[in-house]
Amino acid sequence: MRYSRLCVVLVVLLVWPAFGQEKTYKMCFDNPIEGGAWAVVITADGEYMGACTLESFLFYRGGLAPTGFYKFGYYFHACLAAHPSEPVVAATWQRIDLMDMAGNKKIATLKPKGRAWWVAWKSAGTQVLSIDEKNTVQVFDVASKKAVQTWTLPLAKKDVVSFAVYSDRSGLLAVATEDSVLRVFEAETGKALAETAAFQPGSDFRITGLDFHPEGKLLAGCNNGQVKVWDAATLAVKHEFPVRAGGTASLIKYYAQGKSLAYVGSVGSGEGFVFVDGETNRLIGQGMVAEYDTIKAWDMAFPDGQEPHIFAATSGEMAYLCRYSAIIGKSPGVTVIKKKSPALN
Repeated sequence: MRYSRLCVVLVVLLVWPAFGQEKTYKMCFDNPIEGGAWAVVITADGEYMGACTLESFLFYRGGLAPTGFYKFGYYFHACLAAHPSEPVVAATWQRIDLMDMAGNKKIATLKPKGRAWWVAWKSAGTQVLSIDEKNTVQVFDVASKKAVQTWTLPLAKKDVVSFAVYSDRSGLLAVATEDSVLRVFEAETGKALAETAAFQPGSDFRITGLDFHPEGKLLAGCNNGQVKVWDAATLAVKHEFPVRAGGTASLIKYYAQGKSLAYVGSVGSGEGFVFVDGETNRLIGQGMVAEYDTIKAWDMAFPDGQEPHIFAATSGEMAYLCRYSAIIGKSPGVTVIKKKSPALN
């Protein structure tokens, strides 16, 4: 009996350090953002991450092992968009600023007709597309910094746009208003192609997320009960299924070359990400990121890969950078790198 007890003690002593070491890992790199981030962005290569607050635009360099963060001047941005191939971010609220992440500097300012609230890259990054508060759509040439196209969304005064997405592959612009009406336009001409009531009234039918398939032929959206996939040009429904993990879904995005969908949802006792097959709703993985706060913005690096990197901000003033494998529990996570003092630009 005494020998058996000794064996048990030895096994526990040998195994316990491994458990202790596992607990020293964090699921994600995290960093507090004073005042909270209203929008976040991560470049396609995962090397640079940006977050905008009420006072400044912050960015981190170094991918999954950030070495510090830097500030651009004091102004609020409502929307951030990463250039498709270069480490440049377009940031807008009223004006549009182009930020060179690698050079740690602002390289251009574009001046829309009205106060712009949304921005996207167009024509492989040589142009910028924006929408202002009066639903004016403008396209800017980056080289000349001049508007080359202007048209207005044909919406009633009571219609408020809650989501806008653009596909450079198909040249289509989709907008969703707060009453969950979805409309698609040709961005080059302003021609209206299709309109539909995205979700039937009855429960919470407000659109909470919208994204184009990488090829631009499909459009995915969600509300708090359903995910739908439409033909992008006609808005005919291609797939629809109930959301998983607690019946909530928001901020949906395609990844894995359009084969899969990721959205923010209730996971466990908190909020995290749900990954599903884009056609069958088969669950690929899910994991909690924030236990007590809601995720109000997120972006994805390596969207063509099976395991993207995710940069998310919560309402609790915390930003997280996670590996997909860490979120779904298939790796120990990302160790926190000691951060340098903020460098003010």
